[in-house]
Amino acid sequence: MVTKLKNNSTYSRTYEASPLFDFVIPQLTTLASYLIDIELDKPEAKKYLPLTNIQVQNNSSYNIYIYPNQSSRAFSIPAGAIIGFDKSIIPSTRSLKVYNAGTGTISAGEVLITIYKEGVQFDNVVASIHKAIYKTFFNQK
Repeated sequence: MVTKLKNNSTYSRTYEASPLFDFVIPQLTTLASYLIDIELDKPEAKKYLPLTNIQVQNNSSYNIYIYPNQSSRAFSIPAGAIIGFDKSIIPSTRSLKVYNAGTGTISAGEVLITIYKEGVQFDNVVASIHKAIYKTFFNQK
């Protein structure tokens, strides 16, 4: 969908699902972190930002933490685990910090992170319309 703005510029927003954007984490030494900036690392993801789903595969022998949008809230990913997060847990993602909490070095490629945006679903559209109507008619001040 492309909308014409007052200053004759265009604003493009997509409501379709994005492709899967894979990030292979390089070697991480003990207590080191690695920052994924989605827009810089995968410029083709820009039109889908913010992304809503994250899957973390920790194939290493050490626990890691992820910090969505470089916040202070961390999610623990145990060694050997695959954990997914959807928009109900992490509503929007533009960057992600990966931290090695283990006592050894994680080899390059042992941690794979897939981030994507799910498409707009009919239920979400109906809920958004309902909220807008309710605000318009019942929250007037």
